[in-house]
Amino acid sequence: MEADSERRNKLNLLALYLKNLPDDIPLVHSSATAYGFDFYVADDDESVTIDMGAIGALNRAFEIRLGQHNNRPIIFKERGAGLEGVVDVLKSYLQKPAKLDSKVLANHEDPHYVDLSDPKDTWKGGAKTHPLLLKGSI
Repeated sequence: MEADSERRNKLNLLALYLKNLPDDIPLVHSSATAYGFDFYVADDDESVTIDMGAIGALNRAFEIRLGQHNNRPIIFKERGAGLEGVVDVLKSYLQKPAKLDSKVLANHEDPHYVDLSDPKDTWKGGAKTHPLLLKGSI
């Protein structure tokens, strides 16, 4: 929980910084931005996501839009909604998905516990799976 709060605070601080960039950086309307994070969608090329994973594909998108920096500072060429949208992109990738059907089992006598049905052994040949191998042990 504390890490989530710290991450949220850092993203809010980043949003504040991006909204208050110096006036000597040109303000660009979102229709003409080179960054385009205000309308960012994940790469349509599935091979990139499969090869690199979702975070790797996002990192690639950052490198394409912001350039490779190798631990050097990023020099912004413009300010505005196209750049400020990077915060929303990061929030969407860094939030933990909710576990809808998960529950902590209090003990083995929990009345709300429903066991899964035993899987059907559909192998056509070879030895059948022994039923005890499918059961968990303590």
